[in-house]
Amino acid sequence: MPRIRVLRWRTVAIVLVSLLIAFCFIVYGGLIRGTAGNSVPHSLAAESVTPKLEVEFITLQTNGFEPVEIVRPKGPFVLLVDDRSGKESSSFSLERLQGEKLRDINTRRTKSEWHDVINLPPGNYLLTDAGNPHSRCQITITP
Repeated sequence: MPRIRVLRWRTVAIVLVSLLIAFCFIVYGGLIRGTAGNSVPHSLAAESVTPKLEVEFITLQTNGFEPVEIVRPKGPFVLLVDDRSGKESSSFSLERLQGEKLRDINTRRTKSEWHDVINLPPGNYLLTDAGNPHSRCQITITP
């Protein structure tokens, strides 16, 4: 009989310890995800929310940019230029319509995509291909 009691107490102890460990994992996981009430500090919760940025996709073909015009509201966005011109390398310029150059962009055949987060104030801008001055994409940022 004493042997059965010892085994029974060991089994009960193992079950209790397992339940305690499972409970700790559930509480800890809730704290990490922020699902256990207000257990995540407000500053951490605010940092974990990342705004989703829109992507403006522009392709340089052999006959020019596609699309030739983009109209979008002010605010940050990802500008992605995909060089499908077939040239060994290309150079682009992003400038205000009045002529102020904002960005020079270079691509190579081995790395034909360029992207960056852009936050332009309202106005008119041109993306031009240095190798073909007639190739341009007008970007209009509305208020």
